[in-house]
Amino acid sequence: MSEFTQHKKSRVNMLVSLSHALINNREKVSDLYKVYSDEIDKLIPSDIILAVDHLMKEDIDLEDLKTAINKLLNLVFKPIKDYKHTQAKEGSFLDYLVKNSEIAAHKLRTIGGDLKRYNKQKNQENAYLLKEAYMDLLPFVQVYTIKENVLFPIIEKAWGHFRCVKLMWAFHDDIRRDLKSIISLLDEPTEDLARINRLAGDISFRIMAIKFRDEEILFPEMLDTYYSGRTTRGHVE
Repeated sequence: MSEFTQHKKSRVNMLVSLSHALINNREKVSDLYKVYSDEIDKLIPSDIILAVDHLMKEDIDLEDLKTAINKLLNLVFKPIKDYKHTQAKEGSFLDYLVKNSEIAAHKLRTIGGDLKRYNKQKNQENAYLLKEAYMDLLPFVQVYTIKENVLFPIIEKAWGHFRCVKLMWAFHDDIRRDLKSIISLLDEPTEDLARINRLAGDISFRIMAIKFRDEEILFPEMLDTYYSGRTTRGHVE
């Protein structure tokens, strides 16, 4: 085993151990970071994909794993964000997905103002405006279905460590479910303000989390691996 492979295996094993600690709530997240900070600082995007693939093969409740991965990615955000990765080619399919996410992020910022107005004055007009804002977000979330139908089959065919797609699909489903719920709630005459605010927070967090995972982890790894053999770079660019 080469030194490079040994280092990579060590980083992946660290991520798996860290994830187990997060699932079991054995220690505070801040304490875990102190323990693993030196190794966390050396992480690269492919380490995350391999660790998630390993975890998906274990008998872990999916909801527990989703919660742990959210916490894990908060811990590893800086080194992954700072990593100099391959960029999608202008006008390519992946570039289209990136730009779609940028528009969705902009719409979330606009929704923030609508939500604030609704909380300040809860009336039918503001409920309608907020509902329309979430309806306007739907087409940009529907792009997740394109990812599932185009990118995920490529990953499953070409990667041995493809099990991350099941987790990603589950996160997509959460957003679709929450958007449907909040739009339905805003149509009701007696809107549940607390639940609407909770759903709004969940939707915003999940969409931005997927944006980060796609742009900083999944897409760079695809660009760095899909350029030879049976899968050409052109398929994802």
